[in-house]
Amino acid sequence: MTRSAERVTGGGQVGRTVTSYFKVDVYDPDTHVLWGTTADGNTKSIVVQDPKAQERLETLIPGNVVQLTYYESLAIKLEKVSK
Repeated sequence: MTRSAERVTGGGQVGRTVTSYFKVDVYDPDTHVLWGTTADGNTKSIVVQDPKAQERLETLIPGNVVQLTYYESLAIKLEKVSK
């Protein structure tokens, strides 16, 4: 996992790139949503945007294990509230 943080005027943004392994629960080729279970038992859903990855996921069956790399981000803006 890699992490980044950047200060911007009045706020900031943080993000991280995560590489993880998932056991495939189900992939919906119509919505491109992959549901999987992580090694620690958490269920996650990921929208797959890469057309090449979408094609590959259509060949998987439940129970297959895949490696995924995705980016999570959060932006925060602070504003002063008038009295």
